[in-house]
Amino acid sequence: MKIAFLVLVHKAPEYVERLARVLESDGDQIFIHVDKAVDISSFQIHLSPLKRSTHLLSRRYAIAWGGFSMIRATNALIEAAVCRGTFDYFCLLSGQCFPIRPLSWLKQVLAEGLDYINCQPMPQPSKPMVRLERRMVNVKVTGLGPRGKRIAEQLLNLIPVQKFQTTFGLAPHAGSQWWCLKRETIEHVRNYRLRHPAYDRFMKWTHIPDEMYYQTLVANGQAPERITGSLTASVWIQGKESPEVITRSNLSGLLRQKVFLARKFQTDDFSLLDELESTSLSASSVN
Repeated sequence: MKIAFLVLVHKAPEYVERLARVLESDGDQIFIHVDKAVDISSFQIHLSPLKRSTHLLSRRYAIAWGGFSMIRATNALIEAAVCRGTFDYFCLLSGQCFPIRPLSWLKQVLAEGLDYINCQPMPQPSKPMVRLERRMVNVKVTGLGPRGKRIAEQLLNLIPVQKFQTTFGLAPHAGSQWWCLKRETIEHVRNYRLRHPAYDRFMKWTHIPDEMYYQTLVANGQAPERITGSLTASVWIQGKESPEVITRSNLSGLLRQKVFLARKFQTDDFSLLDELESTSLSASSVN
């Protein structure tokens, strides 16, 4: 079982080094995209001892939350991994993830041969169809500001938006950004986007495409019955747009779930990571 870990990071090179050391294993490789808006030199210094297993992408994008740049960066990670070797699974995670179970646990789970991704049919309460039915402009990317964003979106939406399902013949699905997918599924995603460049053009103007882009392609793939939930978990509070920072008090709830990674950890305090490595990460059985 060989795994390509695909990591999106934008800060905390010391934390990313620690994450890479925990993920490092014979046959597995770690591919890291550092936000183009961030100085990469500190990451190069911290990760240089791991250069046999860990690769920093030279092609980088400036990442904007909710924008298509997240898709560009993720696709760049996929391409780098596909070109580097033959992996059985591709696992997408963030620079604030950390394993809460050992790598041996993950490989036992992946032996079941499933795709691990949250993807449910749209619309959903938190993922309405307006994400696909109205063109969105990302303020951070364009630099327009709120008023400029409103004007730009009004102009863009003067032309009717194509019906997604009619245009692509795909039932729209959405879910969490983080996934672990079989090689065959990754090849399906790659082949579709290469054969259908209009898919990227459409998704470019959607809101938070990283929660729809891969989910839709996987759900409409060759084996939808082989899909199960993501192996990454977070702590959410209703009404908040981002997950809570993981603490000792809320970690126990995550450990009761069948997941490999948790997100998001404090990146400047390693005391909780020390405890994880001496307890949960030293076990080997599948619970």
